[in-house]
Amino acid sequence: MTVPQDSKASIPIIDISRALTGTHADRSKIAKDLALACRHVGFVYITGHGIASETIKETFAVSKRLFDLPYDDKMKAPHPPGGAVHRGYSYPGQEKVSQAINDDEEGSQVKALRQIKDCKESYEVGSENDPEQTNVWLPEDTLPGFRSFTTDLYWSLFATGREILKLISRGIGSTDEDYLLRFHSGNGNQLRLLHYPPIPAGDVERKVATRMPAHTDWA
Repeated sequence: MTVPQDSKASIPIIDISRALTGTHADRSKIAKDLALACRHVGFVYITGHGIASETIKETFAVSKRLFDLPYDDKMKAPHPPGGAVHRGYSYPGQEKVSQAINDDEEGSQVKALRQIKDCKESYEVGSENDPEQTNVWLPEDTLPGFRSFTTDLYWSLFATGREILKLISRGIGSTDEDYLLRFHSGNGNQLRLLHYPPIPAGDVERKVATRMPAHTDWA
């Protein structure tokens, strides 16, 4: 795979199925393609990941049942105050993503950005073995099966993540595919279900509402 050097190049699509079931040469080629895309573009679409289509469909169905619940029911699992813990339900406008490009733009610009409401709601789940990020669950009778399904989904996705980490390790030249896995137990990840309720286009045009503006996930 050749990654264009144009900064506006499209995000690569990489099918990893042959890396999971093919030959050693297949695995090495896909590993190199994946590492190249990560190095030069920073993002990549993964296909052929082995996650069953039935699981994906059920994930969307469970997510819809969650966000269709009345507000008071969703608030039975409220996101903890502040930004240190990412668990539970966040109502539209609770989370505000805004960021200055450099220190000189802090202050008034960030304050102005924070006046614009982020119109999205989310529910975040993680490992039950993470003492610093304790899960916040809905009562079982509010959404039966939600906890067990999302817990199983979390670890199913991490199983795929393990394979991707192995491929990246190989792709960057390591002879030990488990190299990166030593830094990823699976307990520090985050599964986020997201819903963007409909809003008037005029609210976006007048900059009184937005979805999730451009940002980075580090300070």
